[in-house]
Amino acid sequence: MYDFDENQSFSNYKENDANLEYSHEPMTKGVSKDVDIEDSDGKHATNIKSGEDVRTNRSVRNEEIQESEIKNENISKNPIVLSAMLWISNSVSVLFFSMFITLIITKNAKWFYIILSVFIVTTFFDIVKIILMRYDLPFLYRPGNCIRDNNVLDNLFYKNFIMERIYQKIDILEYSKRGLPSIHMVLSTCIVTTIYLFFPKYRTLVLKFVPIYIILVGYSRIYLNCHDLLQVIVGIVLGMLGGTFMYNLFK
Repeated sequence: MYDFDENQSFSNYKENDANLEYSHEPMTKGVSKDVDIEDSDGKHATNIKSGEDVRTNRSVRNEEIQESEIKNENISKNPIVLSAMLWISNSVSVLFFSMFITLIITKNAKWFYIILSVFIVTTFFDIVKIILMRYDLPFLYRPGNCIRDNNVLDNLFYKNFIMERIYQKIDILEYSKRGLPSIHMVLSTCIVTTIYLFFPKYRTLVLKFVPIYIILVGYSRIYLNCHDLLQVIVGIVLGMLGGTFMYNLFK
């Protein structure tokens, strides 16, 4: 059985352990009569009738998954393309980190407002993503096993002082399956939106090159099976709206 301590911190949680294949099809196969499934606390059982969708039962979702049922997404990927897509995807965190360096070098307060804005917007929509976990809708889930490497983005957002406490209180296995919205797209779009608004002199440059970059990041998230097109688009829209709101707040 998969060994997972519900009280452990998110910082000790390995992302690749959660990349388990998930099907949006109702888990009704083999249920031909009333079945009692004991909850994880062992105090009571839930009766599930024949043909009933049991995806929303936590004890069922966290049941043992055989290794043969875990799909290795890397096998079907071209190694060179896979490395390129991982690099593009991880470049989002590098982009954010570079703003810290720019702030230190230039000491321009606008960069501080941009960093703060991006942090607030990304954290807010990550909380929204957690709230949406109460709903069992197919478009909220990742399309497959998300291929990813731990990077700066994990430490800045997924393990920050706000989110780490929240992660300790939720079903982290279930959270890892959720893909709406794409936080990568929220982050990258919010960054370029705030730069565009706070620095008018960069607007021509932003309009020339940023759309290509956003498309590449979005494609990388789809290629890595982390998000589908809808989740990417929603992330872009939310990033733009969040960045615009924060600019109007701080200007």
